[in-house]
Amino acid sequence: MNHVNKFMLTNKLFYYYNNVDFSLEVELMKRTYQPNNRKRAKKHGFFARIKSKVLNSRRKKGRKELVK
Repeated sequence: MNHVNKFMLTNKLFYYYNNVDFSLEVELMKRTYQPNNRKRAKKHGFFARIKSKVLNSRRKKGRKELVK
């Protein structure tokens, strides 16, 4: 198998095979889930649940655990 040099340029991947002018252009797709614990806690955490009506409705229903 031939050695492949890879160059990253503005979300496109260019393959140059043995310094020949032939190049293959491939689009790179960004993955949609980029984990971030702070954003997750702000969106789904305890204080986010206090701001919404989730905790009150769980208290009213008599749930043993308000938040997991």
